[in-house]
Amino acid sequence: MESTVLTEAPERLNEPATTWSGTLLVGPMVALFSGRGGAASAHAHPAHAVVVGRFRARAGDVRISGQGATALPAGLVHELDAPGAIAIAYLDARWFDVAAAEALARRWDRAATATSAATSLFEDVARLPRRAVDARALRAIDGLARGQSLAEAAGAVGLSGSRLSHLVGECTGAPPRVWRKWLRLRAALDHVGDGRSATTAAYEAGFADSAHLSRSCRAVLGIPPSTLRGATVRRLIPLDPETCAAARPGTSELNLR
Repeated sequence: MESTVLTEAPERLNEPATTWSGTLLVGPMVALFSGRGGAASAHAHPAHAVVVGRFRARAGDVRISGQGATALPAGLVHELDAPGAIAIAYLDARWFDVAAAEALARRWDRAATATSAATSLFEDVARLPRRAVDARALRAIDGLARGQSLAEAAGAVGLSGSRLSHLVGECTGAPPRVWRKWLRLRAALDHVGDGRSATTAAYEAGFADSAHLSRSCRAVLGIPPSTLRGATVRRLIPLDPETCAAARPGTSELNLR
């Protein structure tokens, strides 16, 4: 991996490009974008990202430039500029730690291209060790996914809201508010992958309206939903954490044009 970290404050990266074109595969433990990238404004997500291809990123006053494969930890607030051929894998921090993402990056760094990395995604993820996370944090995140408030999720596991926020952030790198946005967006993408329209998918995932969806998408991906008009969303066949190698793209797909 060729990467450089500069500690000086860089110039602001580009505003999000008009479209990202390619395929977005969405599954329970992992998601993958593969195609032509663009720019993304400051955002953070509760998944470790493995970026394959040439890119620039900014995290606070630190600038990162990479070529090959680079791991970015969950919860890192960063801007991204990746205008060429790119693959980005998102590893759910409930199941994988940053060391697993770094191991995947080292493996993919030898793959040389985004296409070859994408092709081996399922087999490579199946080889990664699963992490152990406090069961209370996992139960609370599951509650948030079902629409519980922070207070409700905290009460269900016998914690205060502030203690739960600290526990989830400590265990996964991202606080509950980020998980809520991420899980709703993931649910919306699952619905799109099942063939629903973007509007229907947003409503069924719990977004109040399209503006709510757009704000959440910008917060966790750094781009508005319209930026994905050039991408095809495909849902991965549901899988058990122990059988990741069996995951393959489902047959339903919808272009967001």
